[in-house]
Amino acid sequence: MKINIDLLPIGTICKLKGKPFEVMIVGFMCVNEKGKPSLYAGVPYPFGMLDFNRQIDFDPKDIERIVFMGYVSEIHNGLSIGINRALNGEKIDGLPSMKERINNEWFS
Repeated sequence: MKINIDLLPIGTICKLKGKPFEVMIVGFMCVNEKGKPSLYAGVPYPFGMLDFNRQIDFDPKDIERIVFMGYVSEIHNGLSIGINRALNGEKIDGLPSMKERINNEWFS
């Protein structure tokens, strides 16, 4: 099965399922201390990074709705293409091959 995602840009603000606050995307392709990968890293909005050791890791399936879309540039579009290629098992310089690691967790 080919994986294809529309990568949300940095600065996008989302309402996550089960969270009483909104979250702003600040990073991509994170792996937590237990080795579980997630597509997005976020911080509570409007507070930002309250603790440098904590971020909110989440996946597309966790998003209830998009509140505000961040800035999309050609660089973002290139990153999105690269991440999709990596998700589909292609080795990309600078990006890990994630296909084996995610076991479709992001999309189930």
